[in-house]
Amino acid sequence: MFVISQTVLVNISRNPNTIGNVFIGANYSLGEIQTYTDLFKEFCDVFTWSYEEMPGIYPSIVQHEIMMYENAKPIRQKLRPFNPRKVAVIKAEVKKLLKAGFI
Repeated sequence: MFVISQTVLVNISRNPNTIGNVFIGANYSLGEIQTYTDLFKEFCDVFTWSYEEMPGIYPSIVQHEIMMYENAKPIRQKLRPFNPRKVAVIKAEVKKLLKAGFI
């Protein structure tokens, strides 16, 4: 099993009306976090935040399609429980994503 390390949410957008959040490991020193933040802000035009910003990327690469027969009836699968040891990690990750505004 893997361990999810603590992260720090950093907005690297130069425009105050735009959100460009990245997560940086919390185990770095404040100086290192500031260095990475400055680096990301300097090169923010290199990073993309949506598919619209990536011209030339074929939609078939980033889109998922579920092939079905036209007359097929969708069936909901039975809910299966998670391993109890993983539930705490899943809850922590969902809370982090909710707090960051990704969900």
